[in-house]
Amino acid sequence: MSDDLDGKRILFESDEALERTIHDLRPVMRQRRQAEATQPDPEFLRSLRVHLTEENGDQQVVLPTVTRRPSPPRVGRPTVPSRLRNVSPAVWAGVSAIAVAAVLVVLLLRPGLSGGPSPKSMAFAVPRPSRSDVTRAYPVPYGQGAGGGVPAPWVNDLAPAPGSAYPSHLTLSGTAPRTGPAPVPAYKLAGPTFDVPRLRAIAATLGVAGPTRQNRQKDGTWMYIQTHAPMGRSVAISVQTGELIYHGDASPRGLAPPLRYVAAARAWLTRLGWPGAAMPVYQSPSGTSAERPQIVTLGWPVQGGANVPAATILFAANGHVQQADVWPPVGRETTITAQAATRAWADVRADRIPVAVPNILALAPMDRKSGIGTLRGTDITQVFTQTRGGAVYLVPAYRFTGALHIKNAGGAFQWFALVPVTGS
Repeated sequence: MSDDLDGKRILFESDEALERTIHDLRPVMRQRRQAEATQPDPEFLRSLRVHLTEENGDQQVVLPTVTRRPSPPRVGRPTVPSRLRNVSPAVWAGVSAIAVAAVLVVLLLRPGLSGGPSPKSMAFAVPRPSRSDVTRAYPVPYGQGAGGGVPAPWVNDLAPAPGSAYPSHLTLSGTAPRTGPAPVPAYKLAGPTFDVPRLRAIAATLGVAGPTRQNRQKDGTWMYIQTHAPMGRSVAISVQTGELIYHGDASPRGLAPPLRYVAAARAWLTRLGWPGAAMPVYQSPSGTSAERPQIVTLGWPVQGGANVPAATILFAANGHVQQADVWPPVGRETTITAQAATRAWADVRADRIPVAVPNILALAPMDRKSGIGTLRGTDITQVFTQTRGGAVYLVPAYRFTGALHIKNAGGAFQWFALVPVTGS
């Protein structure tokens, strides 16, 4: 949202075109003024650049308060100097048009401001998902144990273990639709600029009080606030990705009446500044959602959903949020050209793409043998892809699904495979 348009040329062929452009850009200009009035001061931005070079361990960080710049006072009609009073109206019209055009160019080319052209008009390079990106939400072939004790603010107890492909060969048959190459949408998340500057405000909304600190982990640096450490509530945000982790009271008390958990989760996110009302209920690539009603998983409002949820929220028995893992919303959108679906399907059949079996836990390890499957459906989903620098993209992929028969195993099984549209 803060990327500039350097290098793009703006041409106005006529006064009418200029007027239409000015009219169309009024909402954009209003959004830019609002964003500029609330952007953090340079001292905060300097502290973000400095933190990566500091020593390991917890360090207290002073974050300046984000304040709204005062609006300029209204003034009366300016007095025109006598030497300019005789200038013809035609000259004044030309000067006004030039001034308006200059303002538009400054607004459109000035970096660091929110708003601007819609995300669909912003082209950007899209990374190719790795094998681990593709299998991130594949089924875990073993049971997961529950952790114990009070986790550190940056520890995410809600994240599942990395998934893996089915260990044996599957012979798949069927015909993929003859679609593509065709343009499909890809997305980039807003990143840490969406929530890191608002850490203190978010913490205050959640009732978390304390100094702002930072801690460096293998996955990057976290800025956090914790109440009465190590047993109290905490909120932490990754400086690299903008991921937010919240821990509520370690031992919540009371019992709440039955909740509409999805509505409560959306309302909770909206209070923190996320577009909660627009976030759909998450469906995993295998078509399933959360197993427990107290756990709400919501996705990004993107074509085909994504292979991981945008937000996972755990409610305690008292109706309060006990834990949450939330990623920033989508910040930008572009389109890329998808390879033909038939080519992607050929990669799956040739074992160049990992295939998943959702109910793999129903099979003992020694029973996970070869099988025969058929193709039943083909659509598009998004693969959560994170670069080394921390930028997160949702990269489109073909999702192939079908039925499966496993040798010497009773019962019905399903399979699915994700193939990035850019190729394997």
